[in-house]
Amino acid sequence: MLQLHSSPVIAEKHAFLLADLGGLLPAHLTYTPPPDRAQPGATQPGATQPDRIPSDREPRDATTQDALQARARADCAVPDGTPGVKQLNLWAFAAQPLPQNAGSAAWFCLRADRWTGEGSAATAVLLPSARGPQRTGGGPGRSCSRFEQDTVAWTWWRSPQGAEYLLAAGSRRVTRLIVRGPDWSVDRPAPDRTLTVERPARAAVRVEALLDNGSRINPPP
Repeated sequence: MLQLHSSPVIAEKHAFLLADLGGLLPAHLTYTPPPDRAQPGATQPGATQPDRIPSDREPRDATTQDALQARARADCAVPDGTPGVKQLNLWAFAAQPLPQNAGSAAWFCLRADRWTGEGSAATAVLLPSARGPQRTGGGPGRSCSRFEQDTVAWTWWRSPQGAEYLLAAGSRRVTRLIVRGPDWSVDRPAPDRTLTVERPARAAVRVEALLDNGSRINPPP
């Protein structure tokens, strides 16, 4: 990676991060920070209720300390690191406290956009004591771009005490998370956009998220 800075004679101080992926042009590395925890809540008394929750922030240059730390921890889950990639964005869309005081899980969506206009995305979770991020889904398409700003992901996790949990997390506009198993289901409001369900054994499940406008989304395959 290479970080470049604007000339000191320029009034606007600017810096940006590039990565050499083996092509003629380097890829621009950007970062979208996690949503403000106060954002999804109700408006202040007397304030006008907006038509919809504001969309997630636009990607910015990955030069701040939190952006560099996030990229260092999660970049190995990028969906496409081949020549021809124009931009790689890392979106930290949720943070989830884990049961039994085991720390927290960090949820990311990594997007690669190519000079041809094509793109792909991958959701990933970074768990405590894990060596790297765990991919939870993804593939070609518009996921995690400005054209498709809502996402949800899930994974199984075993606590240090050996208990099995299903973890799920969604982006800013998610208000409810639904999980359906072979003979059970969980349907709960998700004010912090996360869900933790303890199960005695892992099984095939289907996860779904309800958005603030009533529409439903599913995790990427």
